[in-house]
Amino acid sequence: MTHSNHRRGSRESLMGDWVILVRGDTGGQPDKMKKLVKIFGNHNPVGLVKRRSLPSLRYMKNWKEGLGLKELVKNPDPPIYVAGVYVKKEDVEGVIHDLKIADLGFSIVISGVFDEVFDICKRVGTGPHTVNLSMGTLGKTEYLPEDKILEVMTMCGHSLVGEPLIRHVIDQVSNGRMTTEEAGLELGKQCVCNYFNSVRASNLIKEYLDTKNLKTKNQIN
Repeated sequence: MTHSNHRRGSRESLMGDWVILVRGDTGGQPDKMKKLVKIFGNHNPVGLVKRRSLPSLRYMKNWKEGLGLKELVKNPDPPIYVAGVYVKKEDVEGVIHDLKIADLGFSIVISGVFDEVFDICKRVGTGPHTVNLSMGTLGKTEYLPEDKILEVMTMCGHSLVGEPLIRHVIDQVSNGRMTTEEAGLELGKQCVCNYFNSVRASNLIKEYLDTKNLKTKNQIN
């Protein structure tokens, strides 16, 4: 699974951005998939999705109109895949540790900083089977938006969080019509796979505006 493989950013920023994905066969293993959802939910996900048929059941932290975490975990419908988004390495390690103990027989996909993922595997007592590496963007990169916008865009691998919307919510935050948290959630709603990290998006929007305001202040001075 590679559409969570193109996330951009500094090491510091990406240390707050992890995706774990598991696919399974609900036809023969519904109980295992339910255990899987519970393990994902036990370790502070900022995003969690389970899908059997459309629409997906989705949770995003602080999304008051969305599905609650406990409600999603307790839902009896066994999914064909589960994906969780996390902001702390120790929570990712907790998920992998519990999955290893549960020994459910599924292939686990982790998106994160390579050496940190390897460290988690080593500490848990397992190791990677396959590694996918994004080679970045080739071609006329001068037409791409600036880095901070790309860091937000690439958290949705199907490009449903576009540059115009990102700039719109940034403008809303800048004018006091929306908080950075609300902006992150609004962007996250567009990502139907629910791999988008709304918490990191909020931080990136704040960093973008802080940098922009600092540049404006320096120009005035």
